[in-house]
Amino acid sequence: MNSRCILLTTIAALFPLTSSRAVTDTWDGGGANDNISTGANWADNTAPASNLASTDLIFSGGTRLEPNVSAPFSAHSITFDNVISTGLGFQIGGQTLSVGTGGIVNNDSDVAALGCPVNFRGVATSTINAASGQVYFSNTLTLPTGTLTVT
Repeated sequence: MNSRCILLTTIAALFPLTSSRAVTDTWDGGGANDNISTGANWADNTAPASNLASTDLIFSGGTRLEPNVSAPFSAHSITFDNVISTGLGFQIGGQTLSVGTGGIVNNDSDVAALGCPVNFRGVATSTINAASGQVYFSNTLTLPTGTLTVT
C-alpha cells in the first residue's frame, strides 16, 4: 500500500462524515413524569438530543401540559400545536431553554407559557411567532446577538 493511500485512509478515519439533518421530536406526554429528558414523553419513546442547530421540538396533545426542562437544553425550534385540553395550553418550566434560528411558534389558540429562562444568545437572529395564540414569558429572556423578530 502506498503512503498516499495510507494518508487518505487516516484522514477519512479522523474526520468521519456527520449528518446535520434536523431531527423533529413530538411530545405526547406518555411518560411517568413531566421531564423532557424522559423518553416515554416523546412520540418515538426516545428523549431528544440537546442541539441548537438540529433539534426541532413539537409540543402537541392533551397529556402532561407542563413539561419540565430538567437540565439546560438547546433546540433549533419549538412549536406548540393544537392542544386537546380544557382551554389550557402548554406551560414549560425548569432550567434554561436555549432556542436556535428556528425560533418559537404557537400554532394553538391557547396561550403557550414559558416559565423557564429562555435564551436566544447562541444565534444571531431568531423569531417568536404567536401565529394562533399568545406566547407568554415569565422568566429571563436573553435576546440573540442580532435580531429577534416578534410577530
